[in-house]
Amino acid sequence: MNNVIAARGLHKYYRSGDQTLKILLGLDLEVAGGETVAVAGESGAGKTTLLNLLGGLDKPTDGRVFVDGTDIFALKDTARARFRNRRVAYVFQFHHLLPEFTALENVVIPLLIGRMGPREAEGRARKYLEAVGVSRRESHRPAKLSGGERQRVAVARALAPEPAVILADEPSGNLDERTAESLHDLLFDLNAALGQTFIIVTHNRALAGRCGRTLLLEGGVLHPVEIR
Repeated sequence: MNNVIAARGLHKYYRSGDQTLKILLGLDLEVAGGETVAVAGESGAGKTTLLNLLGGLDKPTDGRVFVDGTDIFALKDTARARFRNRRVAYVFQFHHLLPEFTALENVVIPLLIGRMGPREAEGRARKYLEAVGVSRRESHRPAKLSGGERQRVAVARALAPEPAVILADEPSGNLDERTAESLHDLLFDLNAALGQTFIIVTHNRALAGRCGRTLLLEGGVLHPVEIR
């Protein structure tokens, strides 16, 4: 299988006054299409920083990131933003749905931003709302949805552009145990059905244990670990 994401020698430093905070120290990563990879580590280890670099939301101090074979930091900012809109999607701990729009509209809007036609965008949005099991709630605004439903809409929004990879940052962190397990089932059902690639930052051992492999971010680099 071809690598959907490949990171080479990633370094990320932050300056604070006279101090330099070194977060990532020559990190390498390869993720093949259809893989599910969990990234674990202590708070402050740099897990969210890593996701932001892999998706092109932040720039590395040094190193390269390839998504679907494209060196994303060789692109100009505008081109990288367009590429990210099409090929990379995020699912965050909080759903970040727009409160004034319905579930359907929340999924449609990113497609329109990506210059998809309105009719195709609406059809695509309905397809993925059905895939995540909330098609009957498409006309409801977020305030009328349960926490689990809102997160499912967020997953549909991530899936709808049919990206190369979905980067998930504690996707079930705000959900109760039963709802979280239901969301985990959904993610792996989608992986099995659609071959979707997921890189998931999580402290949830059960979620990490279901992934194809788990990597521990420690000392600025990734180490393979087994979850039992």
